[in-house]
Amino acid sequence: MPEMDGLAVATAIRKSHEQIPIVLLTGYPKEPPKQLLDMVDAFMTKGQSPDLLLGELRRLTGGARKPPARDIVAQTATYLKKKQSLHE
Repeated sequence: MPEMDGLAVATAIRKSHEQIPIVLLTGYPKEPPKQLLDMVDAFMTKGQSPDLLLGELRRLTGGARKPPARDIVAQTATYLKKKQSLHE
């Protein structure tokens, strides 16, 4: 995300919805800082098999489909966009 880095996004998600699993998907080849790794539940680099990502998502959600979590993520994204626009 150009306007927020991974640490800012993870921090915002943890503050508002602590229970949501976070999978960090990055295009950077090196490992992210320990502070960021401590906040996320899984770390993956872009370009890996979609099956690996799906496996991590299933592991983190217990294999269940949880539409309410999707709603919470959408609400969080809306909140972060509004908050960001207030600071511009």
